[in-house]
Parts: sequence; C-alpha cells; structure tokens
Amino acid sequence: MKLVLIFIIFDIIFCFEIIKTGEFDWADKNVKMEDMPIFDNSGNYYLVTSENCEILKVDSNNRIVIRKKYFGNGPGELVNPTCTLFNNNCFYVYDANKVNINIYDINLNFLSSINVGSRYLSFKPIHENLVLANVAKTETIDKKITIKRKLILLDKNFQLVKELIELEKVQLFLKYDIDFEKKEIYLIEDSFDMIVHVFDFEGNEKSVIRNPRPKIKFSKTEVKNEDYFMTGRIDKSYKYSIQDLFVYKDKFILVPGFQVFNDEDRLKYKIQICNRDLEEVQTQEIDFIKGSYYGISGEIVKYINGKLIVNDLFNGVLSFYEIIE
Repeated sequence: MKLVLIFIIFDIIFCFEIIKTGEFDWADKNVKMEDMPIFDNSGNYYLVTSENCEILKVDSNNRIVIRKKYFGNGPGELVNPTCTLFNNNCFYVYDANKVNINIYDINLNFLSSINVGSRYLSFKPIHENLVLANVAKTETIDKKITIKRKLILLDKNFQLVKELIELEKVQLFLKYDIDFEKKEIYLIEDSFDMIVHVFDFEGNEKSVIRNPRPKIKFSKTEVKNEDYFMTGRIDKSYKYSIQDLFVYKDKFILVPGFQVFNDEDRLKYKIQICNRDLEEVQTQEIDFIKGSYYGISGEIVKYINGKLIVNDLFNGVLSFYEIIE
C-alpha cells in the first residue's frame, strides 16, 4: 500500500526543465532558412534554404560540413522546396512548383526524382517502408474554393497506402506526431477545443481524445483591431490556442500558439506537459516564445530526436533545447 502511494505522489510532482544546449546562427552564415532541420541517424542534420535552394549538411557541433546549391530546372535542381524527409539513409526534398520529390544521398549528391502529383505540406517517417504525410487538396464547388487537408500513409516510393482522415476547417498544416513505442499516431483536429485523433500504424482510428476549453472573446482593440477567439490555459484563464503537440515518453508536450496584443506588450506563454488524456501535469515559462506580428509567427518550435528545436525567423538563429527531468 505504501509503495502505491509513493508512486502516485511521484506522478503528481513530475517536474521537468528545458535547458538550452546549442544554437546555429544561420543568418550569420548567409543562410535563409524557413523550415526545420531533419536529422539522420548519426546526429547530423540537413537544411534547405528557400531563397537560393541550397542544401546544407550540419554536424552535431553545428558546423556546416557540406553546402551545395541546387537552384534551377535541371535534374536534381529545385525551385520552391517546401518540406523535407530523411529516411532509408537518404534526404528527400519536395518541390511545390515541380510537384516532385528529389532524393539525395548523405553527401548531398542527387540520386533521382519521384513525380508525386500532390501538394504535400509535411512528412514524417514511420519506418523505412512507410511515411506519414500531410497533403492539401483544393476543390471548387459553386465557385467556392475549399481546401481540404488529409493525413495519409505512403510507401517508400510515395504511393498511397491509406487515407487516415480528411479535414476542412483546420489550420494550413495538420499537427501530428508519432509514438513509436506504442505504434500510435496522434493528430490534432481542433487546436482550440483540443480534439486529438489516435490511429495505429495501419491507419485505423483507435480513439478520440477530447478536452474542451472555454473560450474568451476579446475586444477589437485588444487584438490588433480584429475580433476573434483564442483559447488555452494561462493560470486559471483560457486565452490561447495550441500550436503543436509532441509525444514525450508517456506524455504530451503542448506548445502554445502565438499572439501579440500590441508591439510592446506581449503575453507570457507556458509550455505544457500533459498526460495522454490531455490533462495538465506541469507547465514551464520559456524565453523563446516571442509571439507574432499580424499572424506571422516569429518562431517555429518542433520536438525532433529528443530535442526541442526553435527556429527564430526574426533573428536568424536555430536553437536546441533538451528536456531534463
């Protein structure tokens, strides 16, 4: 009985700390980077620049190892690279203009291209033969344009295996993550009311997690003269949306959405650690949440390979953090 009691108390006082471990100053190295890095199995990471279509390989000490320019319309060249993937010891880059995927080896030599014919927004590998992808589909019905987002499974040749879900009233990019131990996929349908769908690796829906949150309507003068809702938890008030959800051991990391009320007075947000029922376990204020100007996010936060990675678009710095319990 005492052992059980001790375990319960330990779970309640679960605590963590976010520690900065390094940074890559891409602005100082004349790199314009708007996407997040993709890691290989050796701790190196790969970047694609949007401005001149350079591909960089950076080692674990944040030193550029290889840097190649691939701008153009020839074989292996890029015009509008928008999302990337590392799988099967190769680096994959999707070009939204050409609607194809270029494949490069670990030394950034071009290998081949795959014409995919779809508008992909993001990828995540499940294993060497299966990839999870966020795809957008535009439909025009009665002169009204509707953009639908799908979460789908692809094989290693980027052929469709199964559609998991199709959503209409969602943000541009679907927010999802993978639990490799439980072999589960988590997708946020509604980042305000926190509706999360759970799928297995075959694409079958197992359950839906719901944690409704009350909304507060701010006045027009409080939000850049615009009238809309935000939700989320700050102490006992609910004021912001959730930007992303990441799997962390047997819990979730929730990253709050960004919002600036005016250029000088910014809200202070907290990273939340929640259990798998989306019930909060702990929060921590962090210094890298900056807010946004007119809806354009100043920073992008991702949880990759056990690290919280923050791309500061305003200052041109990629920062790395670790979660310490």
